[in-house]
Amino acid sequence: MEKQIIGLDMGRGYCKVFSIFNGETLISVFNSVYGNGRSGIDYNAWKDPIALKIDNDLFFFGELAVKECMNKTANIKDEKTTEIAEKLLIASLSRVARTKNVKIMLGVPNRLFNKRTRTEVIEKYKGKTYKFKDVVSGETKEVYISDIDIMRESDSALLYLERGQVNKKPVGLISVGYRTTEISYYDPYFQFIDLRSTSIASGQRDVNEEVRRKLEKERIYKDSAEIDLSHNYDDKKSLGYSMIENKIEEELDGLWTNISEMDKVYICGGTSINLKLDPKVFTRVSDPQLATAKGLHLLGVKRFA
Repeated sequence: MEKQIIGLDMGRGYCKVFSIFNGETLISVFNSVYGNGRSGIDYNAWKDPIALKIDNDLFFFGELAVKECMNKTANIKDEKTTEIAEKLLIASLSRVARTKNVKIMLGVPNRLFNKRTRTEVIEKYKGKTYKFKDVVSGETKEVYISDIDIMRESDSALLYLERGQVNKKPVGLISVGYRTTEISYYDPYFQFIDLRSTSIASGQRDVNEEVRRKLEKERIYKDSAEIDLSHNYDDKKSLGYSMIENKIEEELDGLWTNISEMDKVYICGGTSINLKLDPKVFTRVSDPQLATAKGLHLLGVKRFA
């Protein structure tokens, strides 16, 4: 039986999924939001709607859920075995699974990369079969998770960005997420140094909340996910982005006193696209939102070979 390997970066703001199967590159990025679906929706009016029937219940995911669900839930926790995490995993499979048998490499934040989390994830998902119907296409899928494992998100992104080359000098990686910014430090030969790594409680959500408060003064009421999707408030978001920039620079000033001898400091994560950071210090990457998912897929190929 054919087996497909999937890299899944299930964040609090967005789900990023990457796989290569039979020469086809499969990518999906959608908001980490789901809610009860409803009838009467013209799916043709949406770019990439996700509407699934799971156990005879209709659910919307991503942008469709943000804009069309009366009762919706966002992925507010880092844990990967919650009810919403399971629903988002099913939605991820609906986008990229091309065979009944899949193996998943799942990314977790630095603080959750431990034996307990690995055990919980394996017990929750390994050997489980999910059956669902894509209401938009009419296709019914049955997907069996034959294996699953976890990896630190920063390790995964670094592996992809370094293209398998072993670093001979210290390297830093900063991933700006939805609610947190992960700062990871690596000595030569990919040695993760916890003492010089940290997590800042700052990300895209803070930018959205700043805009939300400003809009409320104008009697305009939008939730964080709606603001995140809209380009109508880019001018209001700029202050929030500058605050993230300042927090990163302040944190690095005390954390990485040897930054001048480091080979590179990568900056990735979807929010990083909007940050103005010194190019002499920070190395921007192409497609920063997918760096972790691509790295997870690479690790999955090695792990499940």
